[in-house]
Amino acid sequence: VPVPVKPVGRLDFYSEGVLLLTNDGELAAKLLAPASHVPKTYHVKIHGQLEHEQVRELRDGIRLDDGTTTMHAEVESLPGESKHTWLAITIHEGKHRQIHRMVEALGFFVDKLQRVAFANLTFHGLRIGDARELTQQELNELRDMVGLDHSAVARGKWRVEREDTDIKRRARAKVRAEQE
Repeated sequence: VPVPVKPVGRLDFYSEGVLLLTNDGELAAKLLAPASHVPKTYHVKIHGQLEHEQVRELRDGIRLDDGTTTMHAEVESLPGESKHTWLAITIHEGKHRQIHRMVEALGFFVDKLQRVAFANLTFHGLRIGDARELTQQELNELRDMVGLDHSAVARGKWRVEREDTDIKRRARAKVRAEQE
């Protein structure tokens, strides 16, 4: 019988990226609790160019449409040649549509939002649609982050990857590389 799992947090229609699924309700509740301040890192494409002062406002905390002010955020410009601003933003709270609302408070809007890290978990080694089970070390780190003991066990063997979806593309790229 498959073990039912539930997402920790959510990604909306306009967001993509790292999503933790778990059957550990206690861990999920602690990771989502506002007092835990679990870091979530996003790559954000903002329509238009932000000024340095506006980036500083995002870092320092910004007043949202409901009158609340966000906590300090880590905000860095991502290098690239685009007419739009790309930022890496790490937040430590989880207000509803927080990144979108922060950017909208400055008079801009988000074109693209990718969650690249949730706590100690990143997308590295996974493609869109892939899934894997946590290692015991990753699970222990998550539990340490929110003050839980290490009694939960991660099997760390289950993995789902899309197969054969890009073999033809990779083969064509390899042939082109060999011809050059």
